[in-house]
Amino acid sequence: MSPLIDPNLFNHEPLSESGAETLKRRTFLKAAAWAMTGGALTPFSAPNAFAQSDTGAASKASKKSFSLRDFDSSLNDRGDATKAMTKALHEMGPGGRLTLPPGAIYFLSESQTFQFDDFQLECPDGQATLRATPGSQYEALLTATGRSNIVLRNIVIDANQRQRAAGQTTRFMGLNFHSCKSPRLIKVVAMNTLGFNHISGVGLSLGGKTLDGRVEHCEVVDCGAGAQPSDGIYTSGDNNVILSCRATRCTDTAFVVASSNHSGIVDCFAQSCSCAGAITNATNATASENYIDGLVGNDWNAGVTGGVQIGNPLSTTTGDLVSTKIAGLTLTRVAGNGPAINVRRTGRAVTRGLEMNDVVVDGAARQGILINATDVTLTNPQVRNTKDACIQFQSGSSNCRVIGAKLNGGSFGIVATSVSSIEIEDLSYDGNGAARHAVYFFGRAKNIRVRKVSAKNILATPVSSDTGTIPTVVNE
Repeated sequence: MSPLIDPNLFNHEPLSESGAETLKRRTFLKAAAWAMTGGALTPFSAPNAFAQSDTGAASKASKKSFSLRDFDSSLNDRGDATKAMTKALHEMGPGGRLTLPPGAIYFLSESQTFQFDDFQLECPDGQATLRATPGSQYEALLTATGRSNIVLRNIVIDANQRQRAAGQTTRFMGLNFHSCKSPRLIKVVAMNTLGFNHISGVGLSLGGKTLDGRVEHCEVVDCGAGAQPSDGIYTSGDNNVILSCRATRCTDTAFVVASSNHSGIVDCFAQSCSCAGAITNATNATASENYIDGLVGNDWNAGVTGGVQIGNPLSTTTGDLVSTKIAGLTLTRVAGNGPAINVRRTGRAVTRGLEMNDVVVDGAARQGILINATDVTLTNPQVRNTKDACIQFQSGSSNCRVIGAKLNGGSFGIVATSVSSIEIEDLSYDGNGAARHAVYFFGRAKNIRVRKVSAKNILATPVSSDTGTIPTVVNE
């Protein structure tokens, strides 16, 4: 049987010239990603050690690699593999390698949990599929809690939402690893997940306090439907990387870095997902040093979060999001709602120390970049075809700089409301004959400096403000 996923799928090109330009890796962030994954982005090799299983299956102790068929001799390339998989995961012991034949489609009627560390599940040649049994009601096909060095390679995980949605009692997920150490997902595909009861499903989840996890060259497809949304790839913890992955038609967020430290999204692509990516903190502890280094999001649609969400989504938590770096981000909108990039604050927690370099926004139903944060630097942003302002700073934002912006269209180039310490330098703006000002300050603002503004096709002065705000304007 031919593989379910085209092996050339991951060799995609960005959809636009701007995407091709900004998807290149940034050296300082790439170096961080390499350091966080042990200094090498190479396929994981299982340890040589092999300890006897806690189940006492001594007959398995002398062998490290098994085929799933070793646990059910009647198993063909298609059929119910629940008993065989359960037996394998309980008897093989740590250091084991379980292989599936290429082209196989195996059904699972219940969730399968990894029992041992240093374990590999893979299809050595091609791809094999694990599919949830029609009508079954359980959460994730594959789970693990507190395990170390589990590797999945060349596996398709199909949550089978269409044949399970009737009578649904829980959300449907592909893989759910919780607080594991050094998990590796390589060329794994998750598909057809489904949220439930206002809780999003997830295709591939490395949640809890996952440490040193890597999701590499993976794919998430058709995650969520209607009012039952699903994220694509979700990570939380420390030193986790989502690398060179693709998401298609995820009805929540394609790639999520949540409540994490030193974790990021590198060279990823999201097509027709509600939100292309998110770096957020929903805890009472500070989250810091997270990053995006290359992300293209095409045809996003998210009225609340925007095409990419950065910040603090819960009003009840107090943990700040600190020292976040965004580079090589391109968002293009065919149809949808919301701001393209939304730096959010919903309660006491604050996003501070945010750097955005070379971001490109082409189209937004609202703002291009909407910011409620402190200590923000935007360098060389390019924003065009927005309905509202290209860049907007909300009330409470402070210590912000915009350098080298090239903006086109929208109601303003840059607008700010009751802000403190804002510096704008080397701005180029084309108002397309509809905007009145390139820069405007609403309400009371202080410590405002605008230097070198080039504006054309506007209806009034390049820089203006409400009564009570007098920005320092220098054109050299």
